[in-house]
Amino acid sequence: MLYKSVRTDSLPASFTNVFQLHNNSTARSGLSHIGPVIRWSPFPGIPSITYQSTFYFSLIKTPHAPDGSHPFLDYPGSIWWNQFMYNAQLSGHWYYYGGVDLTFRFWKKASFNPFLVSASLKSFISYFPGRFTTLYAMAEWSPSVGIQSGYWLQAGFGIKIFLSRHIEMETAMTKFLYGKNAGAGSTINLGSRSQW
Repeated sequence: MLYKSVRTDSLPASFTNVFQLHNNSTARSGLSHIGPVIRWSPFPGIPSITYQSTFYFSLIKTPHAPDGSHPFLDYPGSIWWNQFMYNAQLSGHWYYYGGVDLTFRFWKKASFNPFLVSASLKSFISYFPGRFTTLYAMAEWSPSVGIQSGYWLQAGFGIKIFLSRHIEMETAMTKFLYGKNAGAGSTINLGSRSQW
């Protein structure tokens, strides 16, 4: 399930404004996609390699508004997201995580190019100073082909805090270093995850 909130503001503005969850000419929020997830280890003898596949069905009726009545929320169609992941302990409290994502987007409307394929190569170096905290640095390169073909490269750092065995909070900051038709500026991310 994907719940998203977007906002366009003039500077100066607070990044916390997006949590107001308004729906007007400068802000939009709502449930954008929902779908099943499967995950398994394709090589029984190598548990550090896993594969995860998610298929999201779009719940958005008007994802964008050419007349400017509201900002873009998400792509208007189904998403098939495939992730190949690898993790390993480097030494002591240091770990490496690498991943390759392959995402297919299928549009609902004939007015759109009905297909977009994007790939993503990502690397994380993580440090675990304690049982409930993770610090990490990351880099990610993502080219795409189809409507809005292009690429971007971002790098950043973040922290993850485990509130319990099932609940975690995460915040991260990234900066787009290069991009063509995608990626610009910087991001501040805040999220939570519950896993039972």
